Amino acid sequence: MELLKQEFQNSPNFDLHQAFEVINRNNLAKNDNYISLDEFKEILRLHGIYTLDRDIVHLFNRFDKDRDGRIGFKDFANEMITVSQQKKVKHQEIIPYR
Repeated sequence: MELLKQEFQNSPNFDLHQAFEVINRNNLAKNDNYISLDEFKEILRLHGIYTLDRDIVHLFNRFDKDRDGRIGFKDFANEMITVSQQKKVKHQEIIPYR
């Protein structure tokens, strides 16, 4: 997962909102603004990450900070931003998605 985070962040055009939208595939159909466990599994597999379901659930829970069974934009952003980036935006609020 750390390699995937670094890949995203090293992209010159990396945008947290766009990354969240790519993973949240059912947003247009359901307008839910949350990443489900199924969407999370799918994006990992699309990036060649194959592992046991229990490991995927563990990783999903790492993102799901408020333990509501889904990943909101704030959960996603807090996990994707590295410690060094957090220091840069320490006094800035993460703007919620939509």
